[in-house]
Amino acid sequence: MRLNRKSLEVGYGVENVFNVLRIEALHRLTYRELPGATTFAVKVSAQVGL
Repeated sequence: MRLNRKSLEVGYGVENVFNVLRIEALHRLTYRELPGATTFAVKVSAQVGL
């Protein structure tokens, strides 16, 4: 399958939850029709500042 369009996502998040966590939500805007494509995801990460 040949893909001619650009990949496009939109994301938003909250940073410094309890001064450690970052929570992001990601939405796929293109290639949503592909089999097995994830259209929405939540990403949680930890950050430690020195």
